[in-house]
Amino acid sequence: MKPLVKTMLEDILHVFTDKFKEPLVSWDRFIEFIATEARGSLFYKVDHKFEWLHADRDFSERVLRLHDSELLASDYYDHLGDLYTEYCSTNFRSDFRKPRIAPYAVVENMAKTFIKETDAVKSVFVPYASTGRLMMVAQRIAPNILLFGSESDLRLYRIAFANLCIHNIHAALINADHEVYELDIATETGRKNWAFANGWYAPTNYLHPKAIQAHAY
Repeated sequence: MKPLVKTMLEDILHVFTDKFKEPLVSWDRFIEFIATEARGSLFYKVDHKFEWLHADRDFSERVLRLHDSELLASDYYDHLGDLYTEYCSTNFRSDFRKPRIAPYAVVENMAKTFIKETDAVKSVFVPYASTGRLMMVAQRIAPNILLFGSESDLRLYRIAFANLCIHNIHAALINADHEVYELDIATETGRKNWAFANGWYAPTNYLHPKAIQAHAY
């Protein structure tokens, strides 16, 4: 982990919180900026054209002066997940539903238990993608892995997707609860649902739920 990357992200987020006083608005616009800078095609998926960035010259100059995409990509670590955890603890009341993000040591041990080092192509589904750190570790262990992940919390999903964009990790990530929606790629419904992966907004209006299983008594 490079402390310089952590400091850079903290400084950029501070500029956003200076401009947007509402904590959730500050975070949402911060993560949209980070993700879009990492993958330009996301510009066409957000519902604005970053008017709030370009309309305030002082603000945009401060942000762009701090941001270094090459430095960010050079450190293969989930800084955004750590930053969001700290941000929630600092800016929200105690009754705010704070995210539960597993520590890196736990994630690494879990990945090494279930995923073996290999250059072979294999598929792995991560049902609780959280901020994407398990997917990042898995890709390091098995570089040719085919990653699929789901995360029901939209803000955690966006952090995970931003991490995939920053580090150019090829994966299909969907903002959905795997216990509610059919995500089995072997089924026709599952394949249709995965067509909505890697978006920026919640696709739940378009997803098909799991079929209700009949129980014999």
